[in-house]
Amino acid sequence: MVTKDPIPTTDARITIHNGIVPEDRRLTELFAAADVFALPSLVDCSPAAIAEALASGLPVVTSNVGAIPEMVVQGVTGFAMPPDQPERLDEGLDLLINDPASRSRMGAAARQDAALRFDARKNVRAIVDVIASTI
Repeated sequence: MVTKDPIPTTDARITIHNGIVPEDRRLTELFAAADVFALPSLVDCSPAAIAEALASGLPVVTSNVGAIPEMVVQGVTGFAMPPDQPERLDEGLDLLINDPASRSRMGAAARQDAALRFDARKNVRAIVDVIASTI
């Protein structure tokens, strides 16, 4: 778990990474070491962390709030599940944890999709082109 604030846990299976803030270089290292990215959120509209995880080649398990369903290709790059159904989030995580082939396939699809849809240089260029074409 990555967080700015300390979160106590007695579960030895959970590692808490405290003091990590946006643009912290340790985030890149954590993405590289991860197998799956999970963000069960109730309010995020389109978190940059999801685009970063996809670009890192991680399948994503998240809530289907805001524009998140537009970021995750359901069953291809991850799963966006109803936040009021935690058992569905568990199912997505269980599948990715217990099925290395699915995890690998979805991770590769995530990386490819991120390169197509979330590349800042390409997207800025496209926006500039649209603005220039309307002037």
